[in-house]
Amino acid sequence: MVDVQLTRRAVRDLSRQLRWLKARSDDAAEKADVAIDRSLLTLSEHPLPGTPVGSGVRQMVVRFGESSFVNQDRPLSDRVLVLRVHHGRQDR
Repeated sequence: MVDVQLTRRAVRDLSRQLRWLKARSDDAAEKADVAIDRSLLTLSEHPLPGTPVGSGVRQMVVRFGESSFVNQDRPLSDRVLVLRVHHGRQDR
């Protein structure tokens, strides 16, 4: 297993996503939190899932209900650095 670290930006992204969901449904926010936590565990066990999107960055889709979240990460020699977490329907 490797260490998975979230950048400050990824922490802000995740907090914003969960706050938005919580305002609409506590249950949905909890389920999203669990799904994203599972994706981070997957990264720690298998640091190269997802699709390369350039400059050493990979993108992992996290299924959630009828849509998804997207983690963008950069595998390094000693850890995986999560750069962003956003909802799959957001314009990027």
